[in-house]
Amino acid sequence: MLKTTGTDVNTPWTDLPPLSSAVPTDWVTVEADFVLVIAVYLTHIAKDMIVAPSSRLNDGVIYLMLVRAPVSRTRLIRLYSAMQDGTAVNDPTAEVLRVRACRLEPMSGGHRQGVLMVDGEQVDYGPIQAQVMPSMARVMTLPQD
Repeated sequence: MLKTTGTDVNTPWTDLPPLSSAVPTDWVTVEADFVLVIAVYLTHIAKDMIVAPSSRLNDGVIYLMLVRAPVSRTRLIRLYSAMQDGTAVNDPTAEVLRVRACRLEPMSGGHRQGVLMVDGEQVDYGPIQAQVMPSMARVMTLPQD
């Protein structure tokens, strides 16, 4: 993706490496069998699902919630219930990492073994990455009465 600034159409939007390249050597790599990975920069993923209660709109952080296999269905149900009241970050099943960029690379050995969703929409199963883009948008609200 390229951003256009004046006549310079080759200014990159991001400093993330292409998906076909290795991640930078200063990135932390977490390799495991995951049941669930949620990347969010807001507090909620739905009206009643709070993943990152400490998130702030301008904190410049992506919160990664990781749930490693094996995990029982009962534990997952408890985790989802904890998301309803914002206590999932304290659940021993979930690991929460604060990052500025991330890449998820399925390690499926060439065959599809999972589902990837972005903002509730299914995307092609394969590598995907994200980065915080500071000051890319402004949020304006009306004062409360």
